Amino acid sequence: MKKRMLRKIRKAQISIFVILAVLIIIVIGIYFSIRLELLNFGGLNPEVKPVYTFVEKCIKETSEDAVYHIGDNGGYFISPNNSLDNHIPVYFDKGEVNVPSVEDIEKELELYMDDMLFFCVKNFVDFPDFNVRQGEIKSEVKIEKGKVLFDIKYPLSISKGESSYVFSDFEYGVDVRLFLIQNVSSNLIKYQKEFPEDLCLSCIEELAIDNEVYIIMRDFEKGVIIFEIVDAESEIKNQEYVFYFANKYEVK
Repeated sequence: MKKRMLRKIRKAQISIFVILAVLIIIVIGIYFSIRLELLNFGGLNPEVKPVYTFVEKCIKETSEDAVYHIGDNGGYFISPNNSLDNHIPVYFDKGEVNVPSVEDIEKELELYMDDMLFFCVKNFVDFPDFNVRQGEIKSEVKIEKGKVLFDIKYPLSISKGESSYVFSDFEYGVDVRLFLIQNVSSNLIKYQKEFPEDLCLSCIEELAIDNEVYIIMRDFEKGVIIFEIVDAESEIKNQEYVFYFANKYEVK
């Protein structure tokens, strides 16, 4: 009896080892198969490379468009209620202050990417040979010193014939000093609050020199001045980066 039991135990152990060995071989096979596929054309299968490159191009364009638009609209994707007719937001309104923080601007950039990337890819009409299923676009933006980083989750299932591919993660960085510009605008409004009925021209000049930017002031209408922060060190769309906002003053 004992010998029979031992034989059964040994057979069971051998069966388990055989199953484990088969599983290990399968896993190793899958690993090398995926690795071989990823090594093609710099990590992409050549069949899907045109679609992937197209998406990367759209992410680059939309990221730059987002940062450009944010500059034109004083840190906003959609201008707030207290804005001028030309969509420039009012940061200082006769003593009341409303300056978007770095975190606020990050959220606005995320909204821009989430809403506008779809219009760049155009539902992949340029790739009729591929069947592309798209998931929800969800981006995360980080404004760092000297750069705006976009991290985008964009689930894509791409099939052609019997082959299918899945992508999700994309990223891009725009070399613009938006962190510095937000800091300059915040400090300018801080000085404005200390002198609510006037402009501290020496304060503005000091801000511009210390941060190596130009600060231009333009009369918009009576009691309203538009400020332009121009950063020659940040270039986008082959132009110096410009950030706009406005102040309103009591008319005497």
